[in-house]
Amino acid sequence: MKERIHPRERDAIAGPLREMLASIPVRERVVAHLGPTNSGKTHAALDILAGAPSGAYGGPLRLMAQEVHEGLAERLGAERVGLRTGEERIEPDAPWVACTTELLVPRDVVVIDEVHWLADRERGSAWTRAMLTLPCRELHLVGSTDILPALRAAFPDLEVRAYDRLAPLDFIGSVHLAAIQPGTAVIAFSRKGVMTLARELARAHPGRVGVLYGAMPIAERRRQAARFRSGEVDVLCATDVLGHGLNLPIRTVLFAESRKWNGTDRVDLAPWEVAQIAGRAGRFGMHDAGEVGILRGHRWAQPRPEVIEAGLHPSLMVDGLPAFRSLRSVILGPEATDVAGHPPAEWPSLLRRWAVVARSLVASELGGWVRIADVEPMVGRLMALGEPVLRRLSPEDAWTFALAPLDADDQADLVARLGRAVARRERLEDLVHVGDLRGATARDAEWVAGLASVLRWFTRRFPGAGGITSADADRLEQLAGDAVGQALETEIVANRYDRCEGCGRPIVPGRPLCDLCWRARQRRAG
Repeated sequence: MKERIHPRERDAIAGPLREMLASIPVRERVVAHLGPTNSGKTHAALDILAGAPSGAYGGPLRLMAQEVHEGLAERLGAERVGLRTGEERIEPDAPWVACTTELLVPRDVVVIDEVHWLADRERGSAWTRAMLTLPCRELHLVGSTDILPALRAAFPDLEVRAYDRLAPLDFIGSVHLAAIQPGTAVIAFSRKGVMTLARELARAHPGRVGVLYGAMPIAERRRQAARFRSGEVDVLCATDVLGHGLNLPIRTVLFAESRKWNGTDRVDLAPWEVAQIAGRAGRFGMHDAGEVGILRGHRWAQPRPEVIEAGLHPSLMVDGLPAFRSLRSVILGPEATDVAGHPPAEWPSLLRRWAVVARSLVASELGGWVRIADVEPMVGRLMALGEPVLRRLSPEDAWTFALAPLDADDQADLVARLGRAVARRERLEDLVHVGDLRGATARDAEWVAGLASVLRWFTRRFPGAGGITSADADRLEQLAGDAVGQALETEIVANRYDRCEGCGRPIVPGRPLCDLCWRARQRRAG
């Protein structure tokens, strides 16, 4: 049954939204730097930022913010450049600062990177809020041409700078596992797939195979990237984390799979997904050209060349520019002012009502260029804290938990413990004293690293809470990162394959059934 919302409450919710959208700060210039990967668009925007009296950069990943921070510090002087991420603060009030987008701050020139994240259902609201509300003299938006329709809707006077790829990208067909050359990145779409590839490749490249995947601790991810940059390893086995702004000397990208799990089934990669990953080949200044193909010779996947080749050729024209999709709307979610004046214990139901009103408002008044975010992840974290804790938390602390980097479905117990540590002063020392991780599997060490990352966030947001410190979280993260690195070295030389439970043939690692048996089971169930 649809929840009834009193007209007075409807007006109270709609008012701040209307006011925000009607009071977008006036900027002297709003510039969109749009083009494919390896086109120099971010470099051009950072040149403008570095030449301004002050500047702020925002990107989607801590690793990207760190990379920009290091580059600007070398260019402008370490004491003049800061870093702001969920886990780190270095000179956060410096004239120039590199941030994850959620933590962007006003400066003379603001650069928002990977701006196509505006359309991301989970994190897009941070990009939208920054784009629409952050005061600055100049706003520079960097990303894929795909997002241009939404940017035009938001800024009718938008200045567009289009960029072409600096190094050509060629499709080379299939390459056998045994013929892989140094400077190659091989792509699979699960940790198990990456590790299986690494084991297979280690036979031909003993000791010279690296790995990258999302669950890897940040320190180990940086170490693996550094090993590839230095030439210590020849081949990098990676998931699509490779597509998120990492700058590596990759000559060739080979796809071991052309299908990816979407939550219900394995489906072909969309051309834009292929493009984001494939574009990492042939980095300008490192290689004259990039090569993209499919891998053959492994026994558990059959990548389709036509799926990969489609990602090298944009199929649309958006305002006269080549694109893979036409993103016409951005995501907008609630902020703290939308729940101000209500006790945190009421926020779960209030956020749901906010979403209902906000959807109605944007549908009737904004012509479809704004979509409302799913508030359920925030609601889930608040409900995991529990009403007794919410009643004792300040609004500021409760809102911090609503935005926490925690999954309420998988980490509800941890959310509750952290909440009690703030509200009731419960102790958390057992979380940072995990014992000796020598000999731990990579999976177990990754779990500890994930916990350490959460505790790093927690100790920086709530200093002294739970009896643990940032130094405790840092030590745990370092310990887990070292353990992951040691375990990976061992696991890469192992030789294990997954087999289909239905027919016994080699399969995509991490799945119980091959595609044929999976479809047969689906037909029987239907």
